[in-house]
Amino acid sequence: LDEKGDLQKALEYYTKSLDFATQLRDSSGIATAYNNIGYLYARIKEFDKALNSYFKSYDISVKTHQINAAHNTLNNIASTYLKQGNLEKANEVLNKALKNILTVDDPSYKQETYQLLSELYAREGDFQKAYRYKAIELAYADTLYTQQRLSSIAEMQTRYETETKEKEIELLKKDVELKELQYQKQKSFQQVLVSLTLLLLAIFIGTSLILGIIRKKNKQLAEKNKELFEINQKLKESEKNLSELNATKDKLFSIIAHDLKNPFNALIGFSDILERNFNHLTENEKKEYISVISESAQSLYKLLDNLLQWTRAQTGSINYIPEKFKIEPLIKQEVTNLNANAEKKKIKVCVNTSPVLNVYADKNSIATVIRNLLSNAIKFTDIGGTIEITASESKEYPKMAEVVVKDSGVGIDENDIDRIFLIDGSFSTKGTANETGTGLGLLLCHEFVNKNNGKIWVNSTKGSGSEFHFTIPLA
Repeated sequence: LDEKGDLQKALEYYTKSLDFATQLRDSSGIATAYNNIGYLYARIKEFDKALNSYFKSYDISVKTHQINAAHNTLNNIASTYLKQGNLEKANEVLNKALKNILTVDDPSYKQETYQLLSELYAREGDFQKAYRYKAIELAYADTLYTQQRLSSIAEMQTRYETETKEKEIELLKKDVELKELQYQKQKSFQQVLVSLTLLLLAIFIGTSLILGIIRKKNKQLAEKNKELFEINQKLKESEKNLSELNATKDKLFSIIAHDLKNPFNALIGFSDILERNFNHLTENEKKEYISVISESAQSLYKLLDNLLQWTRAQTGSINYIPEKFKIEPLIKQEVTNLNANAEKKKIKVCVNTSPVLNVYADKNSIATVIRNLLSNAIKFTDIGGTIEITASESKEYPKMAEVVVKDSGVGIDENDIDRIFLIDGSFSTKGTANETGTGLGLLLCHEFVNKNNGKIWVNSTKGSGSEFHFTIPLA
């Protein structure tokens, strides 16, 4: 009821906008107002009124040569016919839009036309044409995404170039100051020489004056050289920070462009199948589709959680609060949380830890480390495999506890071991049951273990399982 009330209020505003545009004889404004009124009528399912407004908008746009606006209105008319189930009328309008599509400038309007054509032919049962127009629609979607990404990259490039120019100008200013100092020094020396030539009796005083001036200038020159050195150091730090920012940006774009897309595709695809074919599906099919949707949602939640923690770690917004706690209950809690995933693959998880082993670290970040290592072990262990988690005092590192997560899984290639904890070398590999990931989990582990003054490493042989070790201070 609230949404319908808001739409009615919006309808009143657009009607007032139509009256105002009519008074001003603004053809573009009139066409836009009719188009928006038609859209609102379609939202409240008063399709005849919607079509009436759309056709008025279309006629005005055609008469005033507003090609993009006219095409957009045709798309809205076709969409309304599809909602009414009038496939014949929708086909007629879309073919009309298709004939004029080459004159349209806005790629988003073209994309919508091909999307509607794909939907039309799918509902008519002509899946070959539906697939062909869906492919064209996706091509336009990729083009729009590429344009947006290029625009973002261009903006970052401009900012980088601006900062570089400002630093170059600052260096030039320092160079001018140095030359000015050198000129003043040379001028002073010449004045002293003239004074020595004219005033032989004032040699001692003149010499003292010269030495004083030279000492002063040398001190100033040393200070300027120190400033230049500090500026160069800051430039090097800025370049390093920029390189890290670019690596972070590339990783973020990769996640957004690829890893977020797959869970959403599954959610949208299978929920759409359920919505359109619910009454025609068997109970087993419904359970299977719901299971896929649930797994995709869990995968998406895990991805977003890791992405959020990683982003907060990069921006320094995570508060690390070390405290004394027993490690065994924390490990068992994380095993309990992931037990359902292990049971799906019939993996046996064993915990061998000392119940009195106390550590001093940030509890939340260590829980994240254990959760990600255990999740990876389950992901890369075959059905019926085993995972063992141990925690004890480290023999190699004094005053440190050492936690080991050992699995009987597929192992890691020797060439990949050295780069799995690096942002520019991290990568995502599908698990033994085609589980997906982003490569962020191990980055978070490396970040959090380092923040807690520990070390993390892996021993693994391809095909023989893996052992992930990390240390944290004993309490």
